[in-house]
Amino acid sequence: MSNVFIPAGIRDKATRDTLIAIVKQLSNGNVTIAATPPNSYDPGAVGDIIYASSNSSIWIFDGDQWTQGPIGPTGPAGADGATGADGATGPAGTDGADGSDGADGSDAIRYASRRLYIASTSTPVTPSATITWSTGALSNITSGWSLTAPTKIATSTTDVYFSDLLFVDATAPFITTVATGTTPIEGTSFSGLVTFNSGDFSLDGSTITSIDGGNITAGSLSGGSGGAITAGTPPTGSQEGFSLNLTNGKMTLGDATNYVNWNGTDLAVKGSISADSITSGTISTDRLELDSLMLSINSNGQLTLGDAVISQLNFFTGTELTSSDTGYAVLNNYPSFNNIVASDYISAGETLIVPSGFWVWSNSTSSPAITMDVNNGTLVNLGRISGRGGNPGSAGGTAISVTGSNVTIINGLRSLIAGGGGGGGTNGGGGAGQSTIGLASVTPSSTGSATIGQCGGTFGCCTIFGTRNVGLGGPQGGGGHAGSTTISGSCNATGNANNPGPNQLNGSATVAGAGANGGSVLNSGSNFFGQGSGGGGGWGNTGLGAGAGAGGAAITGTYVSYTDDGTTYGAI
Repeated sequence: MSNVFIPAGIRDKATRDTLIAIVKQLSNGNVTIAATPPNSYDPGAVGDIIYASSNSSIWIFDGDQWTQGPIGPTGPAGADGATGADGATGPAGTDGADGSDGADGSDAIRYASRRLYIASTSTPVTPSATITWSTGALSNITSGWSLTAPTKIATSTTDVYFSDLLFVDATAPFITTVATGTTPIEGTSFSGLVTFNSGDFSLDGSTITSIDGGNITAGSLSGGSGGAITAGTPPTGSQEGFSLNLTNGKMTLGDATNYVNWNGTDLAVKGSISADSITSGTISTDRLELDSLMLSINSNGQLTLGDAVISQLNFFTGTELTSSDTGYAVLNNYPSFNNIVASDYISAGETLIVPSGFWVWSNSTSSPAITMDVNNGTLVNLGRISGRGGNPGSAGGTAISVTGSNVTIINGLRSLIAGGGGGGGTNGGGGAGQSTIGLASVTPSSTGSATIGQCGGTFGCCTIFGTRNVGLGGPQGGGGHAGSTTISGSCNATGNANNPGPNQLNGSATVAGAGANGGSVLNSGSNFFGQGSGGGGGWGNTGLGAGAGAGGAAITGTYVSYTDDGTTYGAI
């Protein structure tokens, strides 16, 4: 090792001294060849040398740490040597000690924002206030300004203004800070506070997606074309759009062809209504259209679809005669009343209803079946009302007598109002409706008999028979029931012990006319005059023969209107 050559090009004294020291150490046997350089603080002895083959570096331990020696210029490449065996992996080094904590940083800057409000008739002065950081409370607020927004009254000339205050404090100890607000802005004006920008709502330059409608106060809202629409009045002509009166609640939406209109009392819809379901407590309408057929209620209160009656339900409201009312009776299976007065059941302005299947009749030609004596009243007949049939030579009775004012009468489908039939001429038939309800006419002829001869006399006695034919009543009217006729004839008497018979006897006798009863309302679809001489009249018709009685009237007196969907016999 004493013949080591140090190139002359290495002129740095420190480098040369190092190399000389290396040579000396190599001579001392303190050189170690390692795969990688040592760590700076790996253990070693002064003068120890490590050659790191991974980067051909030389490391010298100076007593405190390993220091890399300077690298000389690259020499000529030598011949490749044989590959050495891999060295064993060295143990992992221990972790270094934690560093000490750094110094505390400076306190953060304090920020706070508050909005103040004031009501004023003109632009107010800019406000100021003091914030206490420990509580966030404001003090020394400029007079008139407040954290609470005042209520805006639409009719008032006083406007509401607001101003934003930003409090900033960058230096501890953060006790209080004073701030001055922004220039006051009118809060109830759309200028500056809320604006429209290409269809968007903006608040202080930022787009918003909602408006608190609870804070909007206005007299009305309207929009449209073709002329202003008035809320509560249907559009006409070219008017279209929307109008809502926020004071009285009236509203109109649409055009003259299709609209929804609320006038404060009634909701009117013109056009079609399409809905999966409609729930309503009450729907009031004259008619509903179902697949081009009209569903409606006719004048007798029945439900109809098109021309067909689909229900016999009574849709009228009012007082209906029932079996619990005074005067109710069942005659020949007919629920009935006779000679009733409306004021016994209803008051002025109300409605009296004769139900289906009921019969109101009269038992006297001088008294109507119903006296309608209530003012502004309505009579709805869904059953049968008939006057009394006249006796031979007498007029029939009235079915309904109107004595009240402004009376309305409705005769329902398949219902009947009929005056009594007039009686036939002398000894003729009775008029329709002459007898108790439910009884049909009987044969209007009579068979009589008389005894001639002396049953205890010489020639004995026997009986002769005769028949008297009288005028027939009209359908459901009675036959004749007065007068008599003389009959003559002969018969063979049996005689007696002193004068055995037979003995022929001649003689005459009187046969009385036995008339039939009057009829009832059994078939309101047919009505005829009586038959033969002196026949009684049918419902509301005059009897036949000399001295026959007139037919009774269906209605007498003055009424406002009469709607007839049923059958009426007799004058009205």
